[in-house]
Amino acid sequence: MRTELLPFTRAETAANLRRFFDSATERDIEEFHRLSSQNPRVQAIALAWKCPLIGEMLRRLGPNPTTVEDTIQNLLDGSIQKLRDEVGTVERAQIDAICTALAVLRPLIPIPVVSALSGVEESAIRSFALDLGRPLLVTQNTLQFFDEPAESWFRAQFCPTVDQMAAYISRLLPLAAKSAYVAALLPPLMLESGQFDELIKLALTSDGLPEANPIERRDVELQRLQFAIKASLKRKQYEVAAKLCLKAGGETAGHERQQQLLRKNTDLAWVFMDADGVLETVSRGTFGSLWMGSHHAYEAGMMSGFPELAGDARSRLRMALDWLRHWSALSGEAREKEPVSDDDRVEMAMAHLMLHGAAKCAEYLSLWKPRNISFRAGRMLSARLIDLGRYQEVCDLAVAAGNDLFLALGIMVEMQVVHRTPPRASVEGALAQTLAYLKRPFFKARNADGEPAEEELAAIVALVEASQSLSLAESDTLVALLDRYLPTVPRSSDFSGHGPLRNHLLRAYTLRAALAKTPLELSQLAHPKLQEELQNRRGSNDSREMQEFREDVVCIPTMSITQSDLMSISCEPGDAGLSQSETVIGMSQGNLPFRDRFLL
Repeated sequence: MRTELLPFTRAETAANLRRFFDSATERDIEEFHRLSSQNPRVQAIALAWKCPLIGEMLRRLGPNPTTVEDTIQNLLDGSIQKLRDEVGTVERAQIDAICTALAVLRPLIPIPVVSALSGVEESAIRSFALDLGRPLLVTQNTLQFFDEPAESWFRAQFCPTVDQMAAYISRLLPLAAKSAYVAALLPPLMLESGQFDELIKLALTSDGLPEANPIERRDVELQRLQFAIKASLKRKQYEVAAKLCLKAGGETAGHERQQQLLRKNTDLAWVFMDADGVLETVSRGTFGSLWMGSHHAYEAGMMSGFPELAGDARSRLRMALDWLRHWSALSGEAREKEPVSDDDRVEMAMAHLMLHGAAKCAEYLSLWKPRNISFRAGRMLSARLIDLGRYQEVCDLAVAAGNDLFLALGIMVEMQVVHRTPPRASVEGALAQTLAYLKRPFFKARNADGEPAEEELAAIVALVEASQSLSLAESDTLVALLDRYLPTVPRSSDFSGHGPLRNHLLRAYTLRAALAKTPLELSQLAHPKLQEELQNRRGSNDSREMQEFREDVVCIPTMSITQSDLMSISCEPGDAGLSQSETVIGMSQGNLPFRDRFLL
């Protein structure tokens, strides 16, 4: 979406000028309004000079107003000339070298690359950018133009000759293998300078690609192929173009899969990309979803894992939340057209966690309604953190969940998968809240048809296991809690290999039997028709339905749960639990169908 930047009104000009010169007269305001062509960008550059007197600034703007482009050109020309006049001969040559390098390179520009291209030390480049002021912005280890007219002026004013461009390309080529920025910059420069054969050779041989990062390597190679195809078509080398297109097709398919993977797991960028590569990806605005401003959420999540990008990540997270507030003010019909998904919520939650800590993350998730959103988002967020091995952050989030029962249960479910017990305070609070809910007369522990829902059953099983592991309740209490969520009468679909409830129900029934210290019989899991068949069984021939049922619950005869089986690795300091290779429920894999063995 494009928003037109309208000229300032006289009142806006007056307010802008008096922020810096509170004694400005009406005549000063009128002159500044006229000389700046009422353009906000021109006014910002002029005020960034920080002239001690308003008259000095007006003289530099004057004497006559021109077009916006000419005004910006005159301002930049004056700024560069002022820097040249204030230094010696050697420094003037350095300024020209830096300006030429800025004209060649593309934003975001790493300062080390400017140094390698211009031959000027990094400290001198930083000093130049800070002295020049408004047109250039120094962020971390990069330079960035404030706006497009300033960038265009540098390219027009300091455009290198063909020989200079060839020399610059020669300097950059050795850096391509170590810098994704340089590797991505070379193809357009080679195309622009007419080095078609060298570009085509580079694309066909895949030489000079980034070595350290496979994600950046694929990204750069795809860009290189695109420019090489343009070069081959200009030279009418159609056979070479066909080879390049064939190679580009395979790379494009892989690139799309890679982008989808990164969008759903932006934390992979923390492992496989460096800060410069993340900035380059963010500058393209690649990620986002259906609601306006969603790309800020994914950019914040991707950048939040880099301490040097924390400031930019906070800014983008703030913009994402602003857009989200606008979204929440829309009508219900409008929100349905721009839905916010759980992936979007998890991305913002991850950014909150990395930038502001577990308390702010839990607070953010608790704002969503209905409450089960925090359960789903909590599970997804915990799963991603566990995949990264960030168990401490998971435990911190579990404690920070506080009274948000749904978030606490979501975290428990994912920790159960890797056989770890959440912090005692989290489990204790969740158990107390759950038991309190069950005492309410209007509370329903099952669906309208009297059967358990998958999410609720998974949460209760995880809670009971954690409570037993930490000895937070008597076995009778935990058995009664499980009974509230187990089916009154098993249905034929409950233990189907294709149904969503089978694994949760098997775990719940087995856990109940261990807590009650009673054997678990096959008949307890069968629906009424199969129970009757089991009771009246004569001979060795089973019905087809009975055969399938036995296959789906074949692990039951070999199941045995003891007190030690209910213990997991705890987040509590000093606690010792089972190793990650041991299972919570003791099952013999040899008796399981092959499709079910991965569940252990």
